Amino acid sequence: MIWKFFIPLICFLGYFFGIVLAKISPEEMAPGKKYFKAFKIILILLLGALSAYYGKYLLFIILGLVLGYFIPALYFYLGLLLVAAFLSSSELLVMFSSLIFIFGLPSGSLDASKKNGLAEKFVLNLILFSLPLLLLLIDTNASFLYSLSSGLLLGRFIRMCASREV
Repeated sequence: MIWKFFIPLICFLGYFFGIVLAKISPEEMAPGKKYFKAFKIILILLLGALSAYYGKYLLFIILGLVLGYFIPALYFYLGLLLVAAFLSSSELLVMFSSLIFIFGLPSGSLDASKKNGLAEKFVLNLILFSLPLLLLLIDTNASFLYSLSSGLLLGRFIRMCASREV
């Protein structure tokens, strides 16, 4: 049971390892950038679709779609999804935490390839990812969180496709 406390840290280490990967091999970033972007958007879609499968509340999915379209806080959404997985079964926790870790690799690599603001972006993403973990202190409905996080992630996916952030 104590191992569950390390899961958020391990999930966020994917972002850190993505940054390290970009720093170790900067010559690979330019040709691989389009693949990192494609992998990142595929993972957002996959996480959103999987969490929608476990969510039951259409209203919160729709609300999340609208909010996710306008608010670019991806790591906050991933933190919500991780909390929902914490409140569910161990199998779902392993699945979602693994996907969040994998998402961090291209995300961190892409952020590290930008010229400035990496430290601020790292701290901001860490805070955004950690904030939803406070929901573990209160009685929260996992299905509600799955519904909301799926809408948020899918809304962000739509925004990224519409604005050609990919």
